[in-house]
Amino acid sequence: MAYQTALKTGIIAVILLVTVILTTQQQPIQASDDNDGANPYCDKVSDNYQGTCHDRYDTDENGIATCNDGTHKDDPQDCKDATNNRGGAGTREDDGEFVAN
Repeated sequence: MAYQTALKTGIIAVILLVTVILTTQQQPIQASDDNDGANPYCDKVSDNYQGTCHDRYDTDENGIATCNDGTHKDDPQDCKDATNNRGGAGTREDDGEFVAN
């Protein structure tokens, strides 16, 4: 009986520890689903970027991409980057870092 109680307590402690570890880790880049044109493309920001980005490769059921400027393209590579036209946005530098203008 004491062994079962100790085992249950140990399992609960491990679950709590794993939960704490997982919640304190850095969160990955989250793609934006709102397509408001305010977010840089996920493939243009660095791995250290902490903001929200727009996944232009997340196409609809017909394979059409929604660009961050609100237009729709057959090929996501044809999307222009609307963040170059708004204040406070930036572009990806040669070193891969997203830099504010």
